[in-house]
Amino acid sequence: QSYRRQYGASYISAMPTNLYGPGDNFDLETSHVLPALIRRFHEAQRDGAEEVTLWGSGSPRREFLHVDDLAA
Repeated sequence: QSYRRQYGASYISAMPTNLYGPGDNFDLETSHVLPALIRRFHEAQRDGAEEVTLWGSGSPRREFLHVDDLAA
């Protein structure tokens, strides 16, 4: 609202949650959370690993949305 008042903008901008889907980046160094998780689980299954090591404390909550659901 402040931006609209200051600059006279007559639109609303929305920022979607974490998106995933076709064409995603699965590079462990540059990908987003979900593609990195998918890759780690895939590699663990492929290599017969008994554990998958993730990162962080596990306390943040995240939401994910498939790109087709956003575009619908």
